Amino acid sequence: MIVAGRLLEVVTGTPFPDPLERDVYAPIGMKDSCTSAEQAILRSTAIGHFLALVAEVRQDIDLTPYVGTYRSDQLRIDVGIVDGRLEERTTYEPTDESQERIFTEFAGGVTSAPPQRYVPIRPGLFAPAEYPLETFDGYLRLLLVSYHDIRDGRAHFRNGGGRLIRRA
Repeated sequence: MIVAGRLLEVVTGTPFPDPLERDVYAPIGMKDSCTSAEQAILRSTAIGHFLALVAEVRQDIDLTPYVGTYRSDQLRIDVGIVDGRLEERTTYEPTDESQERIFTEFAGGVTSAPPQRYVPIRPGLFAPAEYPLETFDGYLRLLLVSYHDIRDGRAHFRNGGGRLIRRA
């Protein structure tokens, strides 16, 4: 499969996942299938067996593009840098009247989670700082956090636990 994939890249001039998604997955309605771990995380789909996704903590990655506030209908995540790691402070808060009612009934109102720190394992992909990296070889890859669409020196999306949110 590796040789066939590389041959396809050379012949088409595009990365292997592109023609596979366009010519195989799309015609049969497999809109959530992909061949890359990053795309699986971004699409909130099963990650599968992507070897060497998590290899080592990288110290040479600039963390500043990921700093900022990210929002969804129920979350506000403030991302900063503390001791050379990304630190996320998550607040569960509503953005409109319907969300306000849900939060008041089920959570008692606005609530916050303890801060979580992450270490870079490759540009745009981070692992919780207190876990050994071999932890993420299986299902626990869902604990990884990824940042996407970096333009003008800033990431515009954050994905964690299969939930994609936009920079505020």
